[in-house]
Amino acid sequence: MAVILLLSQFSVRAQEKKDISISFIENALTAANQQLLNVTVKIRNDSKKVLVATASINADDDLELISRASRLIRVNPGDSLFLPTKLFIAGKAQSAKEYRINTFLIDADKDTLSSDVCKVQVIMKKEVTFFTQVTNILLQAMTDSIRIPIRVQNQGNTAQKISLVVNYPNIIETGEFEKSMQLVIPAGGDTLVYSTRPVTKKMFDNEGFDVTIAGLYANGELFDAKYVRIQNAKNNRIFEERGNSNNRDNNSFSIGTQGMGSPNELYYLTGRGKLNLPQGSMAYNVDLTMYKNNSLAPTMLRNTYLGYEVNNMGLRAGNINKNLDINIMGKGGEFYVMDTARHNRYEGGYVKNSVNLLGEQFQNLFSSGEAAWGSFSHRTKAWNFKSGAIYQNNNFLKTKNLMLNNEFGIVGKKFQYSGSINAGKIDYDLNGPVSNYGFAGSLDIMGNLDNLTISSTNFISTKYYPGSRQGAVNLSERIMYRGNTVSTWVSVDYYDYAPASIGMFSFINASFKNLTAEIGFSRKLFDKVTISMAPNYKTETNNALFLDSKPNSSASLQSWNVSTTLNIPISTSQYLSVNSQNGYYNSSLDSKKRLHSRYNANYNFRFFNLNMSLQQGLFYVGEAVNNYTEKRVQPITLNISPTFQHLFFKGKLRAEAGLNYFSDNTFGKNMQINCRTEYELIPKLMVFGAVNSNSYTSSLSGNYRSNVFEVGITKKLKTARIGARNSTLEVFLYK
Repeated sequence: MAVILLLSQFSVRAQEKKDISISFIENALTAANQQLLNVTVKIRNDSKKVLVATASINADDDLELISRASRLIRVNPGDSLFLPTKLFIAGKAQSAKEYRINTFLIDADKDTLSSDVCKVQVIMKKEVTFFTQVTNILLQAMTDSIRIPIRVQNQGNTAQKISLVVNYPNIIETGEFEKSMQLVIPAGGDTLVYSTRPVTKKMFDNEGFDVTIAGLYANGELFDAKYVRIQNAKNNRIFEERGNSNNRDNNSFSIGTQGMGSPNELYYLTGRGKLNLPQGSMAYNVDLTMYKNNSLAPTMLRNTYLGYEVNNMGLRAGNINKNLDINIMGKGGEFYVMDTARHNRYEGGYVKNSVNLLGEQFQNLFSSGEAAWGSFSHRTKAWNFKSGAIYQNNNFLKTKNLMLNNEFGIVGKKFQYSGSINAGKIDYDLNGPVSNYGFAGSLDIMGNLDNLTISSTNFISTKYYPGSRQGAVNLSERIMYRGNTVSTWVSVDYYDYAPASIGMFSFINASFKNLTAEIGFSRKLFDKVTISMAPNYKTETNNALFLDSKPNSSASLQSWNVSTTLNIPISTSQYLSVNSQNGYYNSSLDSKKRLHSRYNANYNFRFFNLNMSLQQGLFYVGEAVNNYTEKRVQPITLNISPTFQHLFFKGKLRAEAGLNYFSDNTFGKNMQINCRTEYELIPKLMVFGAVNSNSYTSSLSGNYRSNVFEVGITKKLKTARIGARNSTLEVFLYK
């Protein structure tokens, strides 16, 4: 009887309306390490009152927020606002971990009006490199063996099994197959190995030769190649270094212009690459922008640096961007030194909070301040430890931050443990100098027990902790059982955010919390299709709302949903994925139950990709607040985004095109078209052109249209190597 009454009540209450919301345009994204990720947050005000609130955004560790973390917004009734946000994916982000970007809409009462989550999956990155710690070896009469030290580094985000093959010329060897060294390098790990070969009479009889070292992944893919010059002391001839055809460093320069004929016309020069020197290597990056009308903005030289690495040391000067617990970005320098014998690493740096290397024409709060950092780390196969200090003078927030951080990691047979213990001090001015101390700690556990996978991520900090995760409690627990045909999991995520109000934002005291619990299963059908289903419960509470002209109002929302995902690999070059989320909710503002649904689909076929999404109703507490205050009708949104990418004329012409169509039954329609073509005129010299067209049509706010054109030329350079005159291809077998 209770079930019948519940269903009856559900069907009656599902007819009411909602009004305010904040949401991501895309709720699931994929990105690569060290990539700049663009996300767009949409704020909808379907109420009859002007919305004045704070839109804030935060992200998990390893996702560095480049844009402002919070913005004060004002949205008229029936209008919508789009906020573009940029994040940087750290190089240490793991491919096996799901990251989250959270956005919240908080009113003057510090109640959460609405919130949304965007999930980010880091693309698996295979990036193993190695270098020889000697580039020349001189054979003398007393030399009995050739010993080459090889440093191997895994800069990717997943463990890799590799082979190193050391090849001597046929005139030196007996013609047998080369034997390889097998290594397993964990993500972010490095090791030192030695290749030793006895000196033979043939080596002394030859005036000189090159030893080639090749690195291969487990599937036989070549990822790097180096060589060492061996020279006989009795000869005077000097052997020149061979060229290297590996162009992974993308040595190129581009010159172009945007917005031709418009008041915003600009010119730019970009380039990046690596120059291999007889001792070490030099890396560079250039990004220069100059407006035709320099009164709009000064000439900018940003994201520009020059770095030098040799053996176990490195220096970099220019623009520095550090993904630490206190985000550091500016112009200055940094260094690192590795003591490979003791498995230690030292690093440090200093920056001024300014991004333009040509000087700041318009000084402001964002371009003032400074930061310095230093750290020591020790790594072995079984455990690792890192300790450091960070100082930051933030003139924008009117604060001075000092932090001491300690991190550790332990690798067991079945489980991996990592954690941190941090402490710091914040100095700021609030009717006089004030100092507060804060602390933070974390503990992560991940491992397997037979078919059981356990993941636990936990972080807690006090409200005066100077790091980016201030006043936060974040607990994420997940247990998954992998059966022969069915996998099941249970997960719980809890987040409570209540930072202190300090500096120039001392008048803001926002706090919010949410809890998500889920149980699900997945199963493979017909050896290809994978289906998963996960009922989940979610509750949100926010005390930063402005309701009935009362600040500091609080609201909460509880929802029950069922998420279903269907993945269909149609063929080796064709793929389809469909996701749906359906359920109901009730809130403290309206106890009746309301239906909502959301659908997403992705289709990929070779050079064509199509993304589609459809949403009916609202999903978050902020949307419930809008519905309460403005009584807006049930919204329906549709987004269609096809993209095309293909090569023509034997790869000489590269064409890319994309369209994004967005429709809202209240706010109107938006269409964006992007096209770009590149053509190789002669080897390594290309011309390109691009166009961006954006149009917006709304019965509430009128029409808007903009077009941006871009043309330019790109020159790709050979991998620069001092002394190289020719290139030689060697084919060899190994076992």
